[in-house]
Amino acid sequence: MLWLILLLIGVAIIGFRVYSNKRRKKSSILIIPNRPSSPSKPSIGEASAGRKAMTVLYGTQSGNALGFAEEIAGEAKRYGFSCKVIDIEEYDTNQLQFEDFVVLFLATYGEGAPTDSAIDFTEWLMDPSREEEGSFDSIQYCVLGLGSKQYELFAEQGKRIDKRLNQLGAIRVMELGITDDDGNLDDDWMNYKKEFWPTVQKHFGIIADKKSEVATFDPQYRIVFHKHGDENKIEDGPPLRKQSSHVHEASEAFVLVNRELRQTSDGVESSRHIEIELKGGRYQTADNLGIYPRNNFALVGRLAKRLEVNLQDIFSLIPLSANGRKSPIPPETSVHNALLWYVDLQAIPKRSLFSILSVFAENDTEKRILAGVGSGSEEFHEYYNRSYHGHRLTIVDVLEKYKSVHIPFEVILEILPPIVPRYYTISSSALANPTTIHLTLTVVREKIQNGNVWEGMCTKYLASLEPMKTTLRVFVRESTFRLPKLSVPIIMIAAGAGIAPMRAFIQECVHLKSEGKNVGSLDLYFGIRNRNHDFIYKDEIETAVEVGILNRLTLACSREQEEKVYVQHRLQEDSKYLYEMLMERNSYIYVCGGASMGKECREVFKLAISKYGGMNHDEAGIRLNSLMNQGRYIQELWS
Repeated sequence: MLWLILLLIGVAIIGFRVYSNKRRKKSSILIIPNRPSSPSKPSIGEASAGRKAMTVLYGTQSGNALGFAEEIAGEAKRYGFSCKVIDIEEYDTNQLQFEDFVVLFLATYGEGAPTDSAIDFTEWLMDPSREEEGSFDSIQYCVLGLGSKQYELFAEQGKRIDKRLNQLGAIRVMELGITDDDGNLDDDWMNYKKEFWPTVQKHFGIIADKKSEVATFDPQYRIVFHKHGDENKIEDGPPLRKQSSHVHEASEAFVLVNRELRQTSDGVESSRHIEIELKGGRYQTADNLGIYPRNNFALVGRLAKRLEVNLQDIFSLIPLSANGRKSPIPPETSVHNALLWYVDLQAIPKRSLFSILSVFAENDTEKRILAGVGSGSEEFHEYYNRSYHGHRLTIVDVLEKYKSVHIPFEVILEILPPIVPRYYTISSSALANPTTIHLTLTVVREKIQNGNVWEGMCTKYLASLEPMKTTLRVFVRESTFRLPKLSVPIIMIAAGAGIAPMRAFIQECVHLKSEGKNVGSLDLYFGIRNRNHDFIYKDEIETAVEVGILNRLTLACSREQEEKVYVQHRLQEDSKYLYEMLMERNSYIYVCGGASMGKECREVFKLAISKYGGMNHDEAGIRLNSLMNQGRYIQELWS
């Protein structure tokens, strides 16, 4: 009898394995909308027989490079590649010499700097000792640089790494690609991708398959709902601990003050002064404060209703492979918390998202439209720009419009971009206000083509915070703005909320002077619209002039006369004075505002150096870049 029992057990085990393998095979090929994925499905990052291995590294600040990396990974299988995606911050540089094909998506932060996550990798790669190792000859690579043409050093990080890899002997598979965030980022990306796949397929001898043109989607996660969540494990609110380059160590800060700064407000335009309590932490004057924003409650409710999920349900998102991408949300949380704090519902959907939605569309007409938009075809190009970019529609708007799309909740969490922290330059002096941090911001509101008003996620959230009742999660990040020696003259140039670090400097100098210390002269060029409407911190600035802290105050009021006058125009009027201050009195220049304003200001200084320094325009540009490298011309700009 014993042998018979053992035989039956063996047959059962073999039968289970055969059944399990059949399920595994099926789940790796088919996508069944609205059903959980099989946990035994292999990750898209695992090497597969007959597919070329590809490693994608990304360095991102806003999330765009991550989105591109994941899109390439999602398409890799149907183009003949097996792909793994790694945050460059978490990449083991010792592995690079063993890579056969590596693709790098690298954003540039500010004026030519690597993103926070790419600093260590960049320093390692640029180290002269790399040239002695001779271990790059077998590496084949592509680089895509992300940036904005408003900056002098446009997409510099991508250019830097592409050039360095080539210098070290690595083989460039495709010429450096560039995307411009100041132009049409999505068009740039679609054009790059159209060239990317045929180029790499040809390089590696992979025969193009017409089936690869059909949109597919391979999920990386499965979802598990918990009937009774463990209260000790459930996480609520935005991140507190570091999980990746997107998720920094944060702390809760109590809101003390939140008030309107403008003298008059029409209900659309608004500037806010916010003060938060700093518990147990420290900052330096003009540091940056990182803030985790959240989605709009109404938007979260609409999406939950459309997906037919309960906001109170507790769940976990489980990677289908041990080598797959980390879960973008906490190990155990509620549907409400995940949608509120972790995925960006307000971002304009990229074309690639439409391709994925087409996979889950059951109506043929809707499937055709979604696939057409996703492919970037001429037929749907104008339709996408007009309907989605022009009206700033969200993923929620799209799903409500295309009702036949039945997409699983876990797929939505996977394909939406993460909410990344927003950074604001602190507008208080650490000496004068050691236990509080002040913020200055313009609430982003924009009238769009359909007549509605679009509001920025973070500034809307911050404007809504009630003093003495609410907290937010924040962290301090070091800034490039630092006061020089007290005796050195300083020229400050700001527009709008760019006054933040300049106010901090003025506060600091007032504090130092009250202690009997000498401070250098401060000049302020400040761009506003109307001195009776949006001259923010008017009383503080005028007092600084009266007590001798500000040597010169020059306003550029763009709407007080028929012809618009911006801060760069005031600089041009004083170009000889500015040249003398910069080149003869060794002044430090600080610029804070929009990237386009910063670009115009640089041009004014180039022209001044050229005119009064006896140089041609190119030579003047080189001289200004040298001053920037010395830390004497410092910018904090935003796009």
